[in-house]
Amino acid sequence: MSLMQPTLEQACIGENCIIATIGDPETAMLALRLGVSEGEQVTVISRIPGGPVVLRQGSRELALGRSICQHIQIIPQSQQLHSVGDTDSFRIPVAKAVSCFQ
Repeated sequence: MSLMQPTLEQACIGENCIIATIGDPETAMLALRLGVSEGEQVTVISRIPGGPVVLRQGSRELALGRSICQHIQIIPQSQQLHSVGDTDSFRIPVAKAVSCFQ
């Protein structure tokens, strides 16, 4: 049984995320035009009530509509693996309680 990855729409404000997949081809093309693609790291900085999700990507900020964010699966920082020491051969998950993923 595989677990469904959370979407960008579900990310917590302040959460650092990596764009895992963009499921819908039309959404993928639109996101690419906006400079968002799989593998990119973004931070959710705010959500406009009933409106877009505002992201920070590097030094720029952009707002993506919730309908777009519903098609973008993410790997939240709380689920990313981080290296310990100088080697990548030993990796541990970072434990962090995140209540906005359900």
